[in-house]
Amino acid sequence: MALNLWSVLLIASASQCVFLIALFAIRPPANRKALLFLLLLILVLLAINVNNIWYASYLYRNGLGIAGFARGMILLLGPLFFLYTKAVIRQDFSLNWAQLLHLVPFLIAWVLIYQQDSPNNAEEAVIVLDRFMSGELPISTLSISRFILYPVHLAVYIYLSRREMLRSLLLESKDFLVSTELRVSWLQKANWTLILIGIQQVGFTIYMISDGHYTIVSNFVLTLLISGFAYLIAYQTIFNSNQLLPDFSARYKSVRIKDDTREDLLKGLDRLFDQEKIFRNPDLKIQEVANRLNTSAHILSNLINTSKGKSFFELLNHHRIEEFIAIAQNGEYANYSIMGMANEAGYKSKSSFNTAFKKHTGETPSEYLKNRP
Repeated sequence: MALNLWSVLLIASASQCVFLIALFAIRPPANRKALLFLLLLILVLLAINVNNIWYASYLYRNGLGIAGFARGMILLLGPLFFLYTKAVIRQDFSLNWAQLLHLVPFLIAWVLIYQQDSPNNAEEAVIVLDRFMSGELPISTLSISRFILYPVHLAVYIYLSRREMLRSLLLESKDFLVSTELRVSWLQKANWTLILIGIQQVGFTIYMISDGHYTIVSNFVLTLLISGFAYLIAYQTIFNSNQLLPDFSARYKSVRIKDDTREDLLKGLDRLFDQEKIFRNPDLKIQEVANRLNTSAHILSNLINTSKGKSFFELLNHHRIEEFIAIAQNGEYANYSIMGMANEAGYKSKSSFNTAFKKHTGETPSEYLKNRP
């Protein structure tokens, strides 16, 4: 076994995957459906890493063993992440046999892979793999078809996952202990990893088509991205585990607030939002508002929910969108761009602003401004 930077990185990443699987097995969360798809996702990451360990450390020279067994498994990343996304944000999500249809592209790729010409014996197989490692192995038309399929397939599931996230934000939020916004925030971070993997696949597919040979550099880069995905999950497990596998427990049980205290808090809240316009701070958190009102974030959140009929996040968006509309009607801001006015209202993310505006008005910002008299 030859140790090099690539093999060491792979072993570390594979070990991280094994640790996560063991951790979830010992302490299973309440959301078992999300856990199922997350575990399957981690197993795919582990399989791809172990497969590349066989290449990176030249273990195939001592016996082919499992060399190449994970080819095509990249087609499982998109479907598993999509189903994991649905299990995280949809309380009504259920398992059914129809979901096995998501495996069809992987099965097609598996058939294509094993339709390729295979070496007659182990010695020939080692020679082929040595040529693969050195970048001297010509790429076949069948393999090119498979490599084109990978990023296209991944892009479809990235889109489906993203659409599921945006749809959940546009629907009326239920007051769960872990809010829809926090769930989507984590999923968007994970989604970016898949986007980077898709870009990697497109780039190296174009390179291999133009060069006419396989390139092991593609596996190196994929290794870095797969490892990054594994470590991102590990980080989330340690620091934000409630967002990784959240259940659908209601936020509030019984919080008693005296009538006079409730009235004082509501007056203070209205003053902060209506007069001081505290919501224009793009980094505003409920804890900061609670500190200004000399109460706890839990009590304030309960008060907003029961008295305003909104979550803190929804209240924040309501005031920011109304402020944006007021700014758009103010001639002093005539030279501002749409995002410039949104920044003034308290937004720093274009996607968050567009989603909130569409939910609040039923139109996009540009449509609204175009239709405004």
